[in-house]
Amino acid sequence: MVARILWEDLVPVRVWVSRLFKFMRNFMDYFFIFGAKYFYLLVLALAFFWFLKQPKDKKKEILIFGLFALPTIYITAKLISLFYYDPRPFIQSHFAPLISHKGDNGFPSDHTLISAAVSAVIYPFNKRLSVLLWFITAMVGVSRIYVGVHHPIDVLGSMVIAAIVAFVLYKSAKSVIIKSGKKKLKSRLEIYP
Repeated sequence: MVARILWEDLVPVRVWVSRLFKFMRNFMDYFFIFGAKYFYLLVLALAFFWFLKQPKDKKKEILIFGLFALPTIYITAKLISLFYYDPRPFIQSHFAPLISHKGDNGFPSDHTLISAAVSAVIYPFNKRLSVLLWFITAMVGVSRIYVGVHHPIDVLGSMVIAAIVAFVLYKSAKSVIIKSGKKKLKSRLEIYP
C-alpha cells in the first residue's frame, strides 16, 4: 500500500522528467541541425573580419598563403577520397538523417574541411583566433556526425588533412622565403663592400 502511494505520487515527477528529456532531445536536434548547416559560416565570417583588420603587409602574407593552402588542402582531400570510400551513416545503417543529403562518399566532410582549412591558414598569423576557429570547426564536425551525415573518421580526416597540408606548406614557404631573403641580403652585401 505504501509502495503504491509512493509510485502514484511520483507520476507527476516522471511526467515532468519525461517532458524535460523530450525538450532536451528536441533542443539538441535543432542545435546540431543548425550547427551542421551553418557553423562553418561562422568560421568564415570570423576569419574574414579578422583579415580586414590586419595591416596591409600582413594581409598580403595571409592572402598569398591562403591562395596556395586552401586549394591544396581541397585537392589533397579530394585525391584521398578517390582511394578511401566511406558510405554515409544513413546509407550504411538505413535511417533518415536529420538533414537531407546525397548518398555519396562521406569522406571527407566538406563542411569540416573548409572550416579546418581556414583555421589552419589563420594559425601561423594568430594562434588565439585559430584556437577559437578550431573549436568551432570541432563543433561543425560533431554536428555533422550527430545529424547522421558523417562518420567520425570523415570529420577527423578533414581536420588532419587541413592541419598537415597547411603546416607543410607554411614550413616550406617559410624556408623558401628565408633562403631567398638570404640571397638578397648576400647580393646586397656584395654590392656594398
